[in-house]
Amino acid sequence: MASESLDENDLGRLIDAIKAALSQRTYEEVEALLHQLPSKLQSDRLDEYQKAHLAGAVEKCLERASGENDLSRVQVLLQLWRLETLGSLPSAGQLLSPLVAAAVHGHAAVVQYLLYHGAEVFPTVPGLTLNAAVDIDLRPVFQAFVKHGWDINTRAHTNDPILIFILNRQPLLLWFLENGADPNAFSTTSRFGVTPLEAAANKSTTEVIDMLLEHGAKLDASYPLHHAATRPEPADGSSIAMMDYFLNLGVDINALQFENHPERTMDSDRDLGTALHWIAGEGRTDRLKYLIQRGADIHRKSSQGRSPLDWAKSARRRARNPVLVAFLKSLYVSAEPT
Repeated sequence: MASESLDENDLGRLIDAIKAALSQRTYEEVEALLHQLPSKLQSDRLDEYQKAHLAGAVEKCLERASGENDLSRVQVLLQLWRLETLGSLPSAGQLLSPLVAAAVHGHAAVVQYLLYHGAEVFPTVPGLTLNAAVDIDLRPVFQAFVKHGWDINTRAHTNDPILIFILNRQPLLLWFLENGADPNAFSTTSRFGVTPLEAAANKSTTEVIDMLLEHGAKLDASYPLHHAATRPEPADGSSIAMMDYFLNLGVDINALQFENHPERTMDSDRDLGTALHWIAGEGRTDRLKYLIQRGADIHRKSSQGRSPLDWAKSARRRARNPVLVAFLKSLYVSAEPT
């Protein structure tokens, strides 16, 4: 710390220098200047603007120290943010960026320290934490959140279950499931909710699906075949392999989406179909033929009385497939009584 004898002019010049360094983003200089403040600086020597600038400088330096996992610097910087100097202790909002900086780098000890000193796990924090590189172990960070009172089944700020976002982080996924995360929760951000099992069917692996099933995911509470049928990969067989996996588990090939779970749709006017309807609307002939070979009913009507052929005919232009439409038409013709 600097001399305790700084007069008002020297103090004003020091704060101006801190403001200038902050505006130029020379944060090492900001931190060095902060340490020149008198150790017993009283808040009545500062106006509200000076307090706000000093608080902003400390907050930014805290963010850097937190992201660098420098707990000793975090402790020193928080000591600068004293009630008698700045007139208030740091709010949870002011500690948000330091908390996220520590969390996204997996620095659990810093996370714990910040939470103990007033940070809060706001709804955005878990989702922002998951921006971390895949190789960072986030389990200690989320353990710190839980220890602080965060509910593991709290939805992300997007109102989706956290599990949907961590399917590619198997150790973290397992930790969530072992600590009570609900594998049957569904998102409520779109016209129809998606469960972790459905998300995995569309984008993940059978290993992840097995993990979900072993921890209570219910096949009859989801419609994974629909999502397996429309996997976004190229025609590499992965969609058919995933459909085969679920059919071998006993999933109903002719299940109409949400027929038994109307609470999961937020759009009562939406036409709901079977997996065959979905893939007909996607224009994927190979997948459609596979489902039919496995017993999909081409005569099963959607919730609005439409056939898979109707869905194929009304598909968006990019997915419209004349070959698939002709194939389906031939099946309907051959099924007509002679």
